[in-house]
This record gives sequence, structure tokens and C-alpha cells, in this order.
Amino acid sequence: MAVVTSLDFQMNLASTGVGSVPPTIEASQSDVYLNSPVAPNHFIVFDMLQKGICYPFTTKDGDINLVYNEFMQLMYEPGADIQALADEMAEVVNDILQS
Repeated sequence: MAVVTSLDFQMNLASTGVGSVPPTIEASQSDVYLNSPVAPNHFIVFDMLQKGICYPFTTKDGDINLVYNEFMQLMYEPGADIQALADEMAEVVNDILQS
């Protein structure tokens, strides 16, 4: 992954016009990015990062997302007891986090 986020790779990508949001502030301030078609929009991400909140994540997020999706489907069923399902989901997620 280090190659994809390297400054050289990002500069080559930006120079093709394909570009993406640069992975570093250094890349975002380079002449290549500032003169690329993606330049007008990529600063939005950096603005959000300075004002936003980085939510914590774990190596178990994949498992937690599966549980979340499973319980959300159950919650959409007619007559579902949302509170009971939310409580059960919290227990399952806590078990995953503690394992």
C-alpha cells in the first residue's frame, strides 16, 4: 500500500488527469495537483478532516458490520421490538470486542 500512497505515485496519477483525492497534504499542495482537473474538489476532504471526527475502529469492524447488517434487517420487520434487538445487538458487539 505504501507505493499507492507515495508522492511519486500520486503525482503520476494526477498528471494523467485520472487523479484522486491525494493521500497527503504534501501531495495536495503540489503543482501537479493544483493544476489537475481534480484540484477544485480535493480540498473538500482536507477541510472535512480538520473539522471532523475520526471515529475509532478495530480489527473486528468487519465482524461488527455483519452483526449490524443482520440486526438492521430484523429491525425493519413489521412488529420488530427495536429496543430488544438493539440491546441484543449491543451484547453481540460487546462479545466480539472482548474476544
